[in-house]
Amino acid sequence: MSAPEFVAAVDLGSNSFHLVIMKNENNRLTSVDCRRELVRLAAGVDNGRLNRDAKGRALRCLANFHNQLKSYPGVLVSAVGTSAFRKLYRDKNFLKLAEATLGRPIRILSGEDEAHYIYLGVSQGQSEQSRFFLNYDQLPQAQLAKCMDFVDKEIMAVIDRFQGVAWDDAMGSSGTIKSVSWAMHNLGISDEAVIERDQLDRLLPLLTQADNQQQLSHLLELNPRRIAVFAAGYIIMHRIFHLFDIKKMRISNKAIREGLIEELIIPSHPVD
Repeated sequence: MSAPEFVAAVDLGSNSFHLVIMKNENNRLTSVDCRRELVRLAAGVDNGRLNRDAKGRALRCLANFHNQLKSYPGVLVSAVGTSAFRKLYRDKNFLKLAEATLGRPIRILSGEDEAHYIYLGVSQGQSEQSRFFLNYDQLPQAQLAKCMDFVDKEIMAVIDRFQGVAWDDAMGSSGTIKSVSWAMHNLGISDEAVIERDQLDRLLPLLTQADNQQQLSHLLELNPRRIAVFAAGYIIMHRIFHLFDIKKMRISNKAIREGLIEELIIPSHPVD
């Protein structure tokens, strides 16, 4: 069976939905379209159900993706939902509605499967905390500390699994890590390609110095919608660096979407 001319990955994440379309030309994959919409699905999940606003944002985005995919006849698509979809245990109808809007089946990945595809994607070529702890326009130091304590407990529950692992070459990908990297670069703290632990620490005091999230958005030069989940993501990253004794992390522009594409192409081909 010949390889498809076009392949696509749809990654329905907790904050952003992504669409990547690639063309197979002479056994090489070339990106022809890449789209991202900040949907903030996780912010709309409550007690296993999705609220109306988040549902509307998600379905509008999926309709846009559906229209874009129609431009590529015969495209082979892999569509997956991740953490936020796993929490919708009382809203099974939304999955059916999402599949009908996208026009494709959607697989709900386990945490282990999600990590597997991210690893595949990063290997090529080589925020619930916000709601409960940081739902403030100005971030109080006390709430920031509570969030850090919560994250520490979550990490400590699984840290034994990583005993003996040496983090000689740590790599990070996806929205939060890229946003932290961009913010540090915009402040002149670090280069975009690498995050070092001492540089990461320098960003922490700035989270409580801003009078409001709009001011923090201007200070870090980040999209205001990203700022809404930035602090929680930063704290998770900060605590991972410290509890796992990671001194430096390289940033990868590839993630779960490239892992899904890798699975679609058999045999696998190099990606531009």
